[in-house]
Amino acid sequence: MIKNTFIILSLIVAITTQTYTMEIEVETDTFPLLILPLDIQDLIASFLPFHDTESEQEFIERTKTKKGVPKEYEMYCPLAKMMSISTVPISTFCPNNKTVAIFYLYQSHKNFKASSTLIFVDRHTNKKIYKSHPDKNHIAYIAISRNATIFATIHQEEDYSNYFTETMDYKNILSIKNINSQKEEIPVIPENFSILGKTTYPTIAFNKQGTHIILRGHDFDQSFYDDEHVSTNPSSTKDMKKTVHHIIFPLTTTLDQNSDNTKTLAKYFKQRAVCKDFIKQIADNK
Repeated sequence: MIKNTFIILSLIVAITTQTYTMEIEVETDTFPLLILPLDIQDLIASFLPFHDTESEQEFIERTKTKKGVPKEYEMYCPLAKMMSISTVPISTFCPNNKTVAIFYLYQSHKNFKASSTLIFVDRHTNKKIYKSHPDKNHIAYIAISRNATIFATIHQEEDYSNYFTETMDYKNILSIKNINSQKEEIPVIPENFSILGKTTYPTIAFNKQGTHIILRGHDFDQSFYDDEHVSTNPSSTKDMKKTVHHIIFPLTTTLDQNSDNTKTLAKYFKQRAVCKDFIKQIADNK
């Protein structure tokens, strides 16, 4: 097993090295990789880094840090009109940082009518590529998929499940919507799970292939505090560090059916813009 792993890793290093040396057309009849069986080629491809695919662990690690959206993108939110107030825009990047999603809300002082707007901006062209007016006004968090076809929001709704409390309770609702098919799904957030607030972690985010979404918070069914950061004074929780947990929800009805999330050598070399002849040889060899 160790020997096979070593061989595969050696091939991966060879392939990765080739991606930087094959920018110029290489005149060769057959590349050594082509003599390998297709299942071995696919196995090698499964270990290579792709722009649009990531493993669950890569997904978790990538989304541990929240990237701030530059202030200049607030220019896409129109100035507040007379007799109206505007909320601070909520914005986020897609997984490959190509698209920015921005949500803002206006509320009129005159009739207290609220108007919400969600827009997507392509960072390469600096142009709006999508605009809508969600019917959910109290949106606190947003996320957008890599290809800008699926977005997710978290908003609050009144919770009438507990009739024995004197004060009104609220619950967080996670909504996921495909803008092309208009299909929407609402995963159930467990009652014991408290979503994460304004921290360095993103509260919700899509994986690169747009098949799952991660939700971060505190799971009260698990250890709430990190044992390594417990204060020397056991009776005090002031210096304790809260443990951040996560839930990964699979997308079912909102998936983009046109996405190709398979890992192949041909796809890998195409993403790296290497020799077209080599890509054609792989295709012909099949």
